[in-house]
Amino acid sequence: MNRRACKRIYGELDVRFFYDDAMHTGSITNLSGNGMYIELDICLYYYKSNFNVQLLLLNRTLDMPVKIGRLVEKHGFYYGMGVELVNPSEDYLDFVASLESTLDLNATNTIPARRQQADSLHSDFPGIN
Repeated sequence: MNRRACKRIYGELDVRFFYDDAMHTGSITNLSGNGMYIELDICLYYYKSNFNVQLLLLNRTLDMPVKIGRLVEKHGFYYGMGVELVNPSEDYLDFVASLESTLDLNATNTIPARRQQADSLHSDFPGIN
């Protein structure tokens, strides 16, 4: 049984976010209409759960409020986080819908299928890493 409300889209998208009065960067490795997983460029210590992230696309930036759902920790520092979108914007939902219509989201949930989906994302949407 699939426990997710939305199918995940795998790839690598640049993101930045402002936390503790500083800008940080990372990569979204999967996303859906209601959340995303972000791998961080540096390890951070978290003490608040709500902040904004900016998805960096080729010709625009999508600014989104998020809430941390889970953290990936090692030695007391966090290098990844799953976030829930707080009231996703129509622009973001349209972006995800355009990805869903282009990619085969019914592929099996295996590492090779995820890699193929990520490669397809990059070729179909120039400017996405």
